[in-house]
Amino acid sequence: MERGIQEVIQVFCSICSRGVLVRNESMYKCKKCGREICRGCFDKEHRLCLECVKEAMPETGSRMEIFKAAQPSGIDDPKARRKQHVWMIIVGIVMFGGVLLLSVIIYIPGLVVMAVAAAGLYLAVRNMLNMLKN
Repeated sequence: MERGIQEVIQVFCSICSRGVLVRNESMYKCKKCGREICRGCFDKEHRLCLECVKEAMPETGSRMEIFKAAQPSGIDDPKARRKQHVWMIIVGIVMFGGVLLLSVIIYIPGLVVMAVAAAGLYLAVRNMLNMLKN
């Protein structure tokens, strides 16, 4: 038997209790408290629910406090973050050089070589810039 009607799932926002049809609209998850919330209760810039943004933002409106509140607990250590960036730079360089060397040894279509090399280069450069920024 053919199913002509798809099952509709309705989820309710944890803040405003608005019902959201998941098939038609996305739900968001707060990075700090983990609640599932609707589009109206989510701050896309900070990736937090509106309640967590209010808690994280002191009276001065420091953006650094909001950034720290949105970070997962394991990435707060600067040394761990730097180590992660260094490893990702190495992975990007290995991807870039590896696919070029491998394409000399065996036949790999040109678009695949170009895509993997570009991805490796992007990964290395992005992590270099993130490391310099932090």
